[in-house]
Amino acid sequence: MEVSISHASIRGIRSLYFVFPMLLCASGIFYVSSLESVNIPEMGVNFEDKILHFFAYFVFGWLLIRALHFGKPQPIFLKLMLISIFLGFLYGLSDEFHQFFVQGRSSEFWDWFADAIGVVAGTEFYRRFHKFDTLVFKMLIKNRSSLFDEKNRSIE
Repeated sequence: MEVSISHASIRGIRSLYFVFPMLLCASGIFYVSSLESVNIPEMGVNFEDKILHFFAYFVFGWLLIRALHFGKPQPIFLKLMLISIFLGFLYGLSDEFHQFFVQGRSSEFWDWFADAIGVVAGTEFYRRFHKFDTLVFKMLIKNRSSLFDEKNRSIE
């Protein structure tokens, strides 16, 4: 019996590589939002929490467009950016709504604004540097498929 890497296996690797990190980030944001209080490190400015919101949603925006983009042709990139930004805005809005019901937390427009700016920055970052990410994924697939190449290995 010979084993080769299948299309389904590559699709599973794609999901794990592209989609899982975005879901993990969204879950992390939700978890932190569920906490009654969060110790924010002192940065010497009055808006430390806005900086943290920005960076959390920068990462989320980057991972969101990354998850939506994998395997899609380049011409629809602007459309994917707009969809990612819209979904990121909605997630940030739902996060602020969620915090409204968490004891010890508050819901603020400026937190959502920092979330929104972070999502936009994260999607723009991905637009500029996604070719590196695609290259890493292709190397991952190439290395995995060489392990199961029918010419090199067979299991009987």
